[in-house]
Amino acid sequence: MTNNKFIKIMLNSNNEFRLDNVTMSILGMSFQNVNVKIDTGCPYSTIPIQRLNMSASQVGPYKRNDANKLVSDIRHHMDNGYTIKQAIQKELKSSFKLSYGIESGGRKHRQINLLNTQDIMDASEISFKHKAINIDFDGIDIPDREIYINYDRTGNILIGMDILKDWNIHIGTIDIGETIFLACPRDQINDGYLRELENTFHIASNINALIVRQ
Repeated sequence: MTNNKFIKIMLNSNNEFRLDNVTMSILGMSFQNVNVKIDTGCPYSTIPIQRLNMSASQVGPYKRNDANKLVSDIRHHMDNGYTIKQAIQKELKSSFKLSYGIESGGRKHRQINLLNTQDIMDASEISFKHKAINIDFDGIDIPDREIYINYDRTGNILIGMDILKDWNIHIGTIDIGETIFLACPRDQINDGYLRELENTFHIASNINALIVRQ
């Protein structure tokens, strides 16, 4: 049976591309009907876990576990001959990241003591990497992957280029003035998506069948 699934989103009044029907399991919990923001300017997808109807008191133990593990891992690297800077760099991006937001660019940020659990607990800018499974974007299965979780912030759930780089994506303003995001995972390109490319953006399906599928 032909899989004709793809994502087509209209730019909303806030100049955002949003997808409402996302499901995933993370931290041993399953979430349905999650609203996410598609952000092609974001390098890493991030879930502010409180956005999923979890309170600060509920997520606190999860963050403390991650903070304790990070301190332990950094100390372990140092016990094996790494300097503290080298030990932190070894964990940076592989288990955690620091994100300050566009508005704070160029500012001097508080130095976090990554050998102190409470200092990590007090840092809202730190996110930890966890595996997300059973991911579904409006009927499209997404392979299991590691994704960053932030325990303190309550902003948008961002789907960034770590996921989108594996998609075939077209963004454009069509004849009636609407701006459309049309996308499909590259390994799931199907005839329905190619027809929609032609119908929406007047891109010939036979050309895409030859090029996009290569």
